[in-house]
Amino acid sequence: MPDRAPRVIDGPFADTQVETLAGIIDSFPGYAPSSNPGPIRRPSEPTGGAPAVTGDRLAPQPTGPPGPGRPGPAVGWRYDVVRRYMSAGGKAGGAAEPAALRAARNNYLRGAFFNRDSFAYRPFQPGGAAHGFLHHEALVEAARALFGLDHVIPERVFANVMLPGQELAVHTDVPEFAGARRDQLPGWLLVVMLHSGLYEHVRVPVATAVNYVYDSSDGRFAYFWDGVEQRVASQANRAIVFDADSVFHSVDPIGGDDQPLRCLTGDSRLRHSAPDRWTLHHRDGSTADFLAADLRFSLSWKAVCFADRAEHRRFQEAEGDLGYDAIVGRLLDNLVEQERIERPAAPMSNRQVADALVESYIRFPSAA
Repeated sequence: MPDRAPRVIDGPFADTQVETLAGIIDSFPGYAPSSNPGPIRRPSEPTGGAPAVTGDRLAPQPTGPPGPGRPGPAVGWRYDVVRRYMSAGGKAGGAAEPAALRAARNNYLRGAFFNRDSFAYRPFQPGGAAHGFLHHEALVEAARALFGLDHVIPERVFANVMLPGQELAVHTDVPEFAGARRDQLPGWLLVVMLHSGLYEHVRVPVATAVNYVYDSSDGRFAYFWDGVEQRVASQANRAIVFDADSVFHSVDPIGGDDQPLRCLTGDSRLRHSAPDRWTLHHRDGSTADFLAADLRFSLSWKAVCFADRAEHRRFQEAEGDLGYDAIVGRLLDNLVEQERIERPAAPMSNRQVADALVESYIRFPSAA
């Protein structure tokens, strides 16, 4: 049996590789708040001069079709995370504060570098300075050991940046399933599918490596394993490889002045402005400046894992076979059969469906 415990790898990269990755993080055109709907399809390339404050526009994120007779608007992409985080008063259940500020604390910034199905930021293209990172031996071998599967295919690479006052809520990542595409279904529903256990036969294992190229005194990575919350310091040239789709994890708060969070909107963009300096740009033209040491940077690598090429082909052929209404129907029917809910007498709204499924299937750690 493979050992599914998270792995902390110190020194996986040569010094030159760390410098290359740090340079790519610095040169990226702009990091956008993660709440801005949808993944960046293709990062714009700098054309000289100051980048436009509006930054890169994001494509609409699927939130799930309403379905026949299902009234009300669809809920957000990660409704499971937002619902719990906001109702609990933040990661640690802090003092009362305006809802917008509390939401901004979990609204970290992200830049998409590579997506196997759609784009690669220039350094990650063949021949680029970071192309080798996609198939880095230490990460690939750790992924193989995690699931006991030999065919490892890099899927996505992205950078997360956290500002003073921010934290990352306890959550599990959005999983992959054969027949259920993440570009057509809401993230919260895919998370529910995994936690329900009903779709394990079509689940695709995904290995996640959270990599650090800078030291950070705050923002320790936390994860739950065997019922115990464990923490790992954000240390340069360190990687944490784990099954992020089933292991609950979070990031501790980043200390410092949180005033800039009060101006954070979906149009805000963070850009490297000078050596060891970063600037947060807002649509109204206002800015906030940070020292690099005030921020927390991480570089996430995700890879799908299969036994062999034949299994990978079967996954590709099955993509898109499962629909929103069929999945929701099965999940609700299972709850009725288990007598955990009564069969609805009238069509449920989208919010009622999401509330019932998230509340019933996702069991957050008791200490979270």
